[in-house]
Amino acid sequence: MTTQNQETDSQQAQQETQWLLELLSSRSSTSVTAELLGQTTLHERMPDAFGELAQQYGALLDRALEERVYKVEHRISDCLRNLAAELGLLKAGPRDVVELHMTVLEQPRAGIAPPKARARDDAARMLVLELMGCLVSYYRNYALGAWTSNLAKEQAQ
Repeated sequence: MTTQNQETDSQQAQQETQWLLELLSSRSSTSVTAELLGQTTLHERMPDAFGELAQQYGALLDRALEERVYKVEHRISDCLRNLAAELGLLKAGPRDVVELHMTVLEQPRAGIAPPKARARDDAARMLVLELMGCLVSYYRNYALGAWTSNLAKEQAQ
């Protein structure tokens, strides 16, 4: 790979990181609603739990990279569902997932060869999307369970 291609990859990774950081720092109606309801980010509410979740997510990213490179099976989807359930129990939202993702991606990259860094970034993109989907499924199941429970109570009356 040429130096120019490596620089392009590095610039793209930096642009993506910058975009995600801007997304986290922007004030949208969801963050205002969360503030009105007395909810702050998971990182602010429970820094120790957030740190543990970041370690789990980082380990999953390492496993995802191993899957891509060595063609092994680590059952990452199952682990992501479990991680999403933990996030759901802690009332985490999409911004918390992005912050978790960014925390792991910001860990030092020194000494990582450019092809491996590119593969890591690609694996990370897929991982965060799947985690977000798992969190949506968690909340959907939670909402459907509550709705079913309420329906059963109404029918009983």
